[in-house]
Amino acid sequence: MLDIITIGSATIDTFITTDVKTLKIKTKKDNQEYIALPYGSKILINKLQHHTGGGGTNTAVTFAKAGLKTGFLGSIGKDHDGREIQSELRKKNIKFLGTIHGTTGHSTILDVDQDRTILTYKGCNDKIPLEFKKAKKLRAKWFYIASVTEKMFSLTKEIIKFPKNNKTKICFNPSSYIARKGLKYIHTILKNTYCLILNDEEAELLTGHNEIKENLKTLSKNIIFDGIVVITAGKKNAYAYDSRKIYSLKPKEDIKIKETTGAGDAFASGFVLGLIKKQSIPICMKMGMINSEHTIQHLGAKEGLLGNNLLHLASLDKRIVK
Repeated sequence: MLDIITIGSATIDTFITTDVKTLKIKTKKDNQEYIALPYGSKILINKLQHHTGGGGTNTAVTFAKAGLKTGFLGSIGKDHDGREIQSELRKKNIKFLGTIHGTTGHSTILDVDQDRTILTYKGCNDKIPLEFKKAKKLRAKWFYIASVTEKMFSLTKEIIKFPKNNKTKICFNPSSYIARKGLKYIHTILKNTYCLILNDEEAELLTGHNEIKENLKTLSKNIIFDGIVVITAGKKNAYAYDSRKIYSLKPKEDIKIKETTGAGDAFASGFVLGLIKKQSIPICMKMGMINSEHTIQHLGAKEGLLGNNLLHLASLDKRIVK
C-alpha cells in the first residue's frame, strides 16, 4: 500500500519575464492591479524558462522527497511535455496512477514585481484519468486532493467513499473554481475530510465571509469531528484550527522572493507531511511555512521543495506559533 496518493493536475509551466509595468485602476468595489500591454505591439521577453508544475505533482514531490511511498493520480498528455513530466515522476520515485492521453496542460506565468499572472490551459487535466471502477480500488494511508476540475472532482468523490473502512485520511485543497460552487457542492468530500487547506480567497468563496477566524470555525463544522482547517493569506499569517484553538504563524519578512508560483502547494504539502509524521499543529505549520519560504526563493514550483529535512528545520525554527 502507498503512503499517500495525490490527486490533481500536471502541467508544464513557462515563466516569462518582461519589462511590463503594472497599473492601479480603481474600480467601484476596490483597487485592482492590471498588467498593461501595448496593443498591437511586439513585447520583448527578457527571460524564458520551462518547469513542470501542477498541484498534483508539486505536492507529490514533497512527500516523495520525505521518503514516503507516493503515487500521483492525474492525466498526462501524449506529447513531448507529457514525456518530460513522466520522466520527472520516475526520477522522484513517484508512481504514476493515471492515463496518458490528449495534450498536456500548460501554464504561462507572467512575472511582474515579485508577483505573477498565470494564463492556464487545462488540456488533459480536464479529462478523467482513470475509470471509476479502477479508481475505487486505489489504496493509500493518505489521500491529498489538490485543485481539480469538475470531471476530476466527480471521480474524486467516488474514490473517497471507501476511507471509513480502512482508516485512510483525506486532505483537501479546493481550487477557487470548485470553491465558487459553495459548501453544498463539495459536501460529499468535506464530510470525509481530515485536513482542509485553502487560501483566504477560497475560504471566502465557500462561506461568503471575509473574516479568517470566522471562516476557520465555519469550515471546521463541515469536516470530520477531529479535523483541521488551515487558511493561508499570502504574505500575511497562516492560520490553523482544530475545533479547540486557533493557531497563527507569520512568514519571515526578509525572504528574497524570486517567484511565488507553487507557494501554496509547498505550504500545504509541508503541513500535511507534518501530520503524517504525527507532529503537533505548531510544528506542522512551521514545516509548511519553511517549505513555502524555500520554494519562493527559486524559479519553478518544484525547484525549492524540501522533504526529509523539513521536520529538523521546523524543530530549529524559533518563531512562535500563537
